[in-house]
Amino acid sequence: MKVKEIIGISVGAGVAVILLAGVIFSRNTVRRAIRHISIDSVAKLPDARKIGLLGAARIAPAAITSPASKMKEVIAYGVAARDKKKAAKFAKDNKIGVVYDKYEDVLADQSISIVYIGLVNSHHYDWIIKSLKAGKHVLCEKPITANSEEARTIKEIADQSGLLLMEAFHYKHHPAFIRILELLKSGEIGTVRQIIVKLYVPWLFYGQNDPRFILDLAGGTMMDLGCYAVSFIRFFSGEEIQEVISAKSTLIRENVDVRMEAVMKLPSGCIASFDVFHRSPLGKLADGGIEIIGELGSIKLTGFLPVCSVFHTISVKSQTGTRSEKVYGSGESTYYYQLNTFVSTINQIDKYSQLTDDFVANMATIDAVYKKAGLPLRSSVSHSKLL
Repeated sequence: MKVKEIIGISVGAGVAVILLAGVIFSRNTVRRAIRHISIDSVAKLPDARKIGLLGAARIAPAAITSPASKMKEVIAYGVAARDKKKAAKFAKDNKIGVVYDKYEDVLADQSISIVYIGLVNSHHYDWIIKSLKAGKHVLCEKPITANSEEARTIKEIADQSGLLLMEAFHYKHHPAFIRILELLKSGEIGTVRQIIVKLYVPWLFYGQNDPRFILDLAGGTMMDLGCYAVSFIRFFSGEEIQEVISAKSTLIRENVDVRMEAVMKLPSGCIASFDVFHRSPLGKLADGGIEIIGELGSIKLTGFLPVCSVFHTISVKSQTGTRSEKVYGSGESTYYYQLNTFVSTINQIDKYSQLTDDFVANMATIDAVYKKAGLPLRSSVSHSKLL
């Protein structure tokens, strides 16, 4: 190991210990963290919607089973996975009553009205189409497809079906992010001139052979952290990306990015940039965050992903001074707020096309970044090749 790497790990470990100590000694933080992963037993409404899960994904307990257990309007009803034993264990651990033999059985169950897709990126496209054709509302993990052409196809199918299809950018629904939008709309920092997003995940979280880094599975850091970065920029600016000025990738293997850095221009003239890095040195954690710089001040969010609902800080600098805010709402997770929004939106059909427009625009920017970096666009594969 190189000296620089050793120093980076040592410094990073020190920063991580300090952050962890801060978390441990905050009683409210610990309470929130425990609540976000707990399975409750809230009494359900007679007409509660049943959710079927495609895949026993690592993210599914946080994204679906825990928040659903706290809501009277929905039930995490059944799960299917490639390995039925894995599905059975997942069901037992998460108090899910039904284990299906295969994904198709979930779609065939007429009692299920919502399908959650937590499969690898390359499988989203096929199973979204199958789920919509089976008459199910769909909540799909990001990125919703492998490229913008696929996104436009599923948009057309979803818009014609009269069913809700939403990409699972859970952060959008949390009070902390809504508060930042309020601050921007208030004009406190003036016209936004620059947005900087830095997302770092340490090397110890994911091995080199993680599905995130497999090209045939539509992998690459741009398809994971990168899609968040693009979404953040679009969310906070309220604009679409006009031009990708530059993009530089660091590869973990041929055509697969482990790091992506890009600079983009928005129609207003605002310059947005991001640096997203999987398998980064631990020391990079302290540098992560979102900074929005205006003519009259700035807003910075730290401690935001994936645990902003556990702990975060919103730092505001303006002509009136400097302050920090923490906004937790009811204390529930970002995923709880997301599922709550999804369920309530099912009854607001006029909003459906807005959501499909959003994911098409996000995927178009991801494609543009890959092109500017000189890398091939990702593509989906027929599920029959891998299942």
